[in-house]
Amino acid sequence: MKKLFKYILNTIPRPVLIRLSYVIRPVLAFALKGGTYTDPIDGKSFKSFLPYGYGKQRN
Repeated sequence: MKKLFKYILNTIPRPVLIRLSYVIRPVLAFALKGGTYTDPIDGKSFKSFLPYGYGKQRN
């Protein structure tokens, strides 16, 4: 999945990605729904986060 996101971010122009984010954000929120992490601002819970950047990730 990380390779897929990296490929998409590197091939699709940034303005198109921004427009697509309005459509994809609710779908991803539903797909990542869970109980591991809770957002303190709106109280929504998620099972994981999307990767941020290309560096080595912590657990």
